[in-house]
Amino acid sequence: VAEALLPRWLGALHAAEPGLRVGITVGNSDDVGRMVSAGDVLGFVESPDLPATIAGDVEERIITTDRLVVVTGPGHPWALRTRPVALGELRATPLVVREPGSGTRVALEDAMSGHRMAPPALELASNAAVRLAVASGVGPAVLSEHAVRAAVAAGELRAVMVDGLVVERPLRAVWAAGADLPAAGAHLVELATRLETGGDGAGPDAYLGWGL
Repeated sequence: VAEALLPRWLGALHAAEPGLRVGITVGNSDDVGRMVSAGDVLGFVESPDLPATIAGDVEERIITTDRLVVVTGPGHPWALRTRPVALGELRATPLVVREPGSGTRVALEDAMSGHRMAPPALELASNAAVRLAVASGVGPAVLSEHAVRAAVAAGELRAVMVDGLVVERPLRAVWAAGADLPAAGAHLVELATRLETGGDGAGPDAYLGWGL
């Protein structure tokens, strides 16, 4: 959300309310859960379920649905394959992953629940760092299609099909139940939903092209 989506949402909010000042703090889903619990803030989280760090009741609004995809560097053997990678091979391969508490990592671990995975090749605290490590040949990664679309289009990364792997998660706005969400916050949620659904609730209409 912070890297690929929020800038566009805030741009729309600025166009609609040019005098508005907005403060942003970036963290993973667990961090956002703690901030929402501690004060009157509007948060956006990427984990499949509400973060366990949320204490108390919250209200939520699903903005859109996100898909995770497997990416490699252009020189990785998987990038040259003419058939999908087997799910067991993905589980046995050390991946470049986000830090514990990241919604991306939680979604992947949920999808692999009950299956042993290889220890990570590298653990990093941002999508940008993961993309750079993958492009540098450290290993494959599983990231949001929003986070890798530009790099795949530029040829810096390759999107790889994995047989039997489908990982989708909601991207949602959350705020403390009973708190009066400021008008600007409510406006931001509405703008974000409209931008991501095309205004008709249909949701994103394009998948990444698989690099096979």
